[in-house]
Parts: sequence; C-alpha cells; structure tokens
Amino acid sequence: MKIARIEPIAVALPMKKPVFMAGVEIRQADNVLVRIESDTGVVGWGEAASAPTMTGETVESMMAAVGYLTPAVQGRLAEDIAGASAAMDGRMYANHAAKAAIEIALHDLVGRATSRPAYALLGSKLRNRIAVLLDWAYSFFTLRRHARLITGEDLRMLPRLMPSHQPANKQAEQPPTVT
Repeated sequence: MKIARIEPIAVALPMKKPVFMAGVEIRQADNVLVRIESDTGVVGWGEAASAPTMTGETVESMMAAVGYLTPAVQGRLAEDIAGASAAMDGRMYANHAAKAAIEIALHDLVGRATSRPAYALLGSKLRNRIAVLLDWAYSFFTLRRHARLITGEDLRMLPRLMPSHQPANKQAEQPPTVT
C-alpha cells in the first residue's frame, strides 16, 4: 500500500475558555489537519497545533512545510513510517509539528488498513489504565462532572489525590528517604 495523496487542511477551532501559554491569550486553536490517502483508498488523519510563541510554527508555516515534504513521502510504502520520517528529515530541517502530523496520519492510515490499534503499531500494550493528569485550574467538582460525561463513571480516587479534600486526621504520605 503506497501513499497516493497528502493534503494539509487549516482549521481554526473556537475554545470555550481562553488559555494562556507563553504569555499569550489563546481564544481559538489554529491547527493543521493532515489527510493521507493510500493507493487502495484508505485514509489516515494527523493533526498539529500552531504555537508561534513557543515553537515558531504557525498554520501558514505548517501548511507550507507539509506541501514541501509531500514529494519526500508520496509514493512510499505507508507501512515504512520510519523511512518516511527519515525522508522528511533529509528534505527539511526542524518543522517538527508538520512532520508529526504526517507521521500521525501514517500511523492512523496503517492502523485502519490493518485493523490494528495504535499500540500494536508502536510496539505493544503496556497497561490497561493510565493515571489522569489533572489541570488544577479546574475545580474538583468540574473534573468529576467531566469524568462522568466521558466515562460514565465517577472519579472515586480524586479525593485521595487532592490535598484539599483529604480528611484532617489523615496525614499525607511522605516520600521514601534515600540513605
């Protein structure tokens, strides 16, 4: 299965709440989607976010980079993701977000074509569950409500993770000492 077509698509997605990164208020996500189609008609999707104040990459630069990288990747075997990555590195320095979006789209394409999950393409499954990274800007109750909406279950372990919700008589565990 060969890579037949690569298409970058600029999108601007409004955010419900603005976020602040690198001293800049962000009210919309300016991203680039990458659509890769194989010669068999299978399609894979990738995405990259612009971050001009942190990485220097903008939607315009990523769109141009994907266009510039296309000849290095088009016509290659879709399954040879490492080879595609090396070809992109040989054609263009840096532009990591654009390259990542292409790699993500290739993983998606190969996974769809072979009916394999991403972990099988990347090695093996290591765990059935992962810890949730908490954004402390959210309240405990907002996190629980979001968890119920997403999983249908309550986050019962959150009170143990949040010091402000621990019972007064329970002392926080101390890290082990190194001797």
